[in-house]
Amino acid sequence: MVKDNNKNSGLLGRYVWLVEVIGRNSKITFDEINKIWLESPLNPMKAPLPKKTFQNHCAKIKEIFGVDILCDRKANYSYYLDNIKDLKRGDFRRWLFSSISVNTRFYVTAWFSTGLLKPESAWSLCWKV
Repeated sequence: MVKDNNKNSGLLGRYVWLVEVIGRNSKITFDEINKIWLESPLNPMKAPLPKKTFQNHCAKIKEIFGVDILCDRKANYSYYLDNIKDLKRGDFRRWLFSSISVNTRFYVTAWFSTGLLKPESAWSLCWKV
């Protein structure tokens, strides 16, 4: 059986996207993440992000990048990156994360060039709305 490498690379792009969204917002609720996801070019079908998929992504992000995405129940069930400093140490995971991040940004930029995404709406893709 042949693995679908596009699916795997798409998942890695989603993992990077999720870490970037949470990292840029310091604390963000699942509903806010989902709202940003609905406008993301990584989600061409504009389908909502199921909570179970989000939880699976968080588990894989910890496994692959060593980054914990935790929930602060006292802060309106907001998610945050617990050990982002570990990602910034300069090891292989950082290189991998940076490489995927750049690739994801090129993908978003391609959407600008098609006219499907306006530059002013880019802020809502990764930053707090």
